[in-house]
Amino acid sequence: MEPRYWIKQYGLQRTGTNYARALMEAICPDSRVLAAMLGNKPELPSLEAAVASLREGDIGRAETDLTPADFEKIIQSYERADLRILVCVRDVVMWMDSLERYRAKRERRDVRALSRVDIEPLVHRWIDYYTQLHDWCEDSTFATSWVVHHQLLRKPEILVDIARSWNIPCTDRIPRIGYMRNGSDKHSSRFISREKYRPEQYAEVYAGAGLIALEDVNWTKDLVKSLDPRGLSRNWMWRGASLRRRTPPVISS
Repeated sequence: MEPRYWIKQYGLQRTGTNYARALMEAICPDSRVLAAMLGNKPELPSLEAAVASLREGDIGRAETDLTPADFEKIIQSYERADLRILVCVRDVVMWMDSLERYRAKRERRDVRALSRVDIEPLVHRWIDYYTQLHDWCEDSTFATSWVVHHQLLRKPEILVDIARSWNIPCTDRIPRIGYMRNGSDKHSSRFISREKYRPEQYAEVYAGAGLIALEDVNWTKDLVKSLDPRGLSRNWMWRGASLRRRTPPVISS
């Protein structure tokens, strides 16, 4: 089925971007979520420049099975301002824990406990990225939604609500078996169990049972608050929130 709705995705590595993208496309068959197309997910948006490059056939570092005809449709979606923006975020403590485990696996080494020397630059990166991305979304004319990773795993119906707010046809039947796509824009998949989510994991990590000691968990929370005078991060940590704004026009058949 050819995509009629284009969604550009943003989010740091290890924030559940692949799962959110796979799930959105599963419940909205007419949609396509762009990972590296129009700029890589962990980068701040530069859509005007990315679209200009796409007009020249330059897709940057994206690996994709999309065609030049699809590129033109993406450009048109951008020009009509009906490109949707999906932001994935993960609680900062959970994110750091996951990131270290992922890096250790990739580097074929044992995981290590994170000290404050490790934590501080990561917190700065997390705050800087999501604060700038939040401000970009606020100024944007595109329909934008944010999803918090652990909430999406617990309640995948969040994406149904978002899709409907975006006027994208979707099913409310959430597959019992989700599928995980890799980080490219190739439309291939492999199946995984949704049981990957462990409800007790959040409590364990925050109790110092993960890679960050309990006193450093509390130190991290204080550091986040000191770097975030507007309090934006309250919506990106445990309580979570979805930021919904501007309903895009309905695309005519």
